[in-house]
Amino acid sequence: MIDKMLAKQEAERKAIEEAKVEALRLELAKTTAPLFEVQSFAKKLAWNEYKWGGKQFACLDLLWTKESNWRSNAVSKTHDHGIPQRNMPDASKDQRLDFLADPKSQIEWGLNYISERYGSPCQALDFHERRNWY
Repeated sequence: MIDKMLAKQEAERKAIEEAKVEALRLELAKTTAPLFEVQSFAKKLAWNEYKWGGKQFACLDLLWTKESNWRSNAVSKTHDHGIPQRNMPDASKDQRLDFLADPKSQIEWGLNYISERYGSPCQALDFHERRNWY
């Protein structure tokens, strides 16, 4: 009896989360930055902050194309958001909306994440190709 109640509560919790993600998708459907502008900013920042040029930017381009197709309003069912697909399961709706509304902040966060966790975009892409996530 308790197991059935817990299962039902978990199913309801998942349904609510899925509804929240879908509502967020609909709310953000019209708010994406022009691709050229976003990629240009990323390319400049990658070089200026990390000295990642040619090959590294090509890896970054492939990685973020796979993850979000460079859409600043991308949201996955697993709570991944924006261009770098930042995982934000515990963030409030306002925090997620703020992140999704600012592609430059997404890029800054994503480049820092790649640097800290993988060392470079090509290493992050290599990890992604082996595991289908990064």
